[in-house]
Amino acid sequence: MSKTRYLVQFELLRNTVEIFPISLKLQGQPCLIVGGGHIAYRKAVLLAKAGAVIHVVAPDIEQNLLDIVHSTHGQYHADKFDPQISLSSYRLVIAATNDKAVNQAVFEACEDLNVLVNSVDDPPHCRFMVPAIIDRSPVVVSIATNGASPVLSRQIRTQLEASIPHGMGKLADFSGKWRKAVKEQITNPDERRIFWEDLYASPLKEQVFNDNLIEADRLIEQALTKWQKPKGEVYLVGAGPGDPELLTLKALRLMQQADVVIYDRLVSPAILELCRRDAEKIYVGKARSNHSVPQDGINALLVKYAAEGKRVCRLKGGDPFIFGRGGEEIQELFAANVTFQVVPGITAASGCSAYAGIPLTHRDYAQSVRFLTGHLKEGSPELPWNELVYENQTLVLYMGLVGLEKICENLISHGQRPNMPVALISKGTTPDQKVVVGTLADIASKVEENHIQAPTLTIIGEVRSPVIHVVLYEPEIPANTGNIIRLCANTDAQLHLVKPLGFELDDKKLRRAGLDYHEWAHMKVWENFAECLVHLKEQGIDLDAIYPLTTKGTETPHTSDLNRPVALLMGPETRGLPEDVRMMFPQAHWIRLPMAPNSRSLNLSNATAVILYEAWRQQGAIRKIA
Repeated sequence: MSKTRYLVQFELLRNTVEIFPISLKLQGQPCLIVGGGHIAYRKAVLLAKAGAVIHVVAPDIEQNLLDIVHSTHGQYHADKFDPQISLSSYRLVIAATNDKAVNQAVFEACEDLNVLVNSVDDPPHCRFMVPAIIDRSPVVVSIATNGASPVLSRQIRTQLEASIPHGMGKLADFSGKWRKAVKEQITNPDERRIFWEDLYASPLKEQVFNDNLIEADRLIEQALTKWQKPKGEVYLVGAGPGDPELLTLKALRLMQQADVVIYDRLVSPAILELCRRDAEKIYVGKARSNHSVPQDGINALLVKYAAEGKRVCRLKGGDPFIFGRGGEEIQELFAANVTFQVVPGITAASGCSAYAGIPLTHRDYAQSVRFLTGHLKEGSPELPWNELVYENQTLVLYMGLVGLEKICENLISHGQRPNMPVALISKGTTPDQKVVVGTLADIASKVEENHIQAPTLTIIGEVRSPVIHVVLYEPEIPANTGNIIRLCANTDAQLHLVKPLGFELDDKKLRRAGLDYHEWAHMKVWENFAECLVHLKEQGIDLDAIYPLTTKGTETPHTSDLNRPVALLMGPETRGLPEDVRMMFPQAHWIRLPMAPNSRSLNLSNATAVILYEAWRQQGAIRKIA
């Protein structure tokens, strides 16, 4: 195994589960329950259904629990639990009292003897959990939450009950009856598995469910008679940009039936987990200038495994035919006469832009979109620069992080304006997604300071999510700052709180909302606001788009073109902004907070809601604002 492949598989192993699910055979095995009440009775019912011999230790016992003890040929000990009694003869122990001290004593005694123990509703004192169960014996499905939420386990069970036919146990019994005959005729384990998978997808299943066992026997005999060694096949499957929920139904089905999975670096561990557990998984990841397996080697692997009769899933991030080299692979499969299927995936441009709230086209701002690769050739990107500087189009660059500075320089030198908006989406659609916005002139400088890493998608164009700069005018932090943060988070706007040096903000709240703020260190207070506005403009905040919030006046809030970064100049709610500050801006840009008698008071969070609503209305992407 190569070092790269080993490291990737080790990384997958780090995504551990907190509990390991097993199924215990307890027929005729002694099990102890400490406690004699209703909870103990419920656990005894489950153990009795599994055929266990149930013993109970408790000062008092309910009659229905005692009946179960006698019916399983167990014993009842009418006494308090004694840690000195021998527990080593029991397969498992359940502490089901309402006394935490007793339950803890049971747990500690079992721990000393390595006996499995469960303390009801006390996860820290459990070595096994009693799951919610769907019983289609001999098929049994269990659902557990590691004690976090038994109610959730039961809710999941209710949802699954409807999707698992009650005849599933009959199908398992029927399969067991034919298992030996199938094994004798089809000796190869992989081929035998395919036989059963095909059989379960055939009409035979319904015959068994309806108790037509004579017809079911005829169908399986016929299938065995006609059985031929399966031909190999290759599935080129697009895994999407990272979120497992963006997989197509067909992609998931083929991933779960493949014998071999050959996957790229951009396939997330969460998606790989959805592949068949016992499939052979081969990592062929590609990073810049570091291909663990060259493309010719990947092509050869596809042909090799298909020739062996294997079903091969070539799992690629995004879409196989959009910068995925899927075309090269199907050429090789054509030449080798290998059957294949191509399953499209959601490409990064669609997935990442949607999750970042950035439309790629807009009736007013971008009537076309171009997908480009930012790969460098001899240190420089090779792109048709003259075709890329037209107005009203969006550029989406894949793999352009390393060459971002040169790309921006070339676009500017070929006539694109330096203040053209740019958005970087790192690790899009995953929990680690990060969005950084800027312009062609400054976006390259923001990569390092924001710790942007590959994979990163670059979007260049007028359409991007609204950017709201909340500029604090005085050290008094408005009470509704938290509401504004929440409003921006719910609309996917990019919020930046701009504050003078020394202001204290709730960093924890900001991080929880996934938002950021800038600390301006040009001065400690806004002593010369005109000078401050110059500094703001130098930092990328357009003066024409600053909206003063004022508490004076009775007019309703006014909004205008918000398809560019916006700044809210936020003064204390009780006093509003000084008149000399307000008069520095055209009144068309004022946000007024009505305070006159009989008028509806509009606080800062309300005003922000209006601005955000208007921004999304203008972009045709209104969302509910909580």
